[in-house]
Amino acid sequence: MGSLSTHYERAKMNTQKINIAISGLGLLTIEDIKERLIKYTPETVKINWTVLSDKNLDCLLINDDFFHTHSIQNIINGNNIAFLRITKKNSASKDTQPDILSIPITNEEPLKKL
Repeated sequence: MGSLSTHYERAKMNTQKINIAISGLGLLTIEDIKERLIKYTPETVKINWTVLSDKNLDCLLINDDFFHTHSIQNIINGNNIAFLRITKKNSASKDTQPDILSIPITNEEPLKKL
């Protein structure tokens, strides 16, 4: 997985933007995550909210229920993009995994490290 910080560095050098897609979540959850991501994004980088099929996708935030599907794995592995799995199953073990964000959000570390 490419880290989002690597994509931030590339964005700084090239287009000054990062392409992020969020999929499989409710609108209120998506808006909450967007606000939090904006908070942790350097001011020099513009976030371009996009869709899964975007050829320039840099980062994917995906409902954990869909993470292991063939099409999602093809997107992640074929393009070496950063990802964050979103789960509603709030447990202590999931809160400590760097690629999983539990909702409701009580630990923002996965967003900070994305």
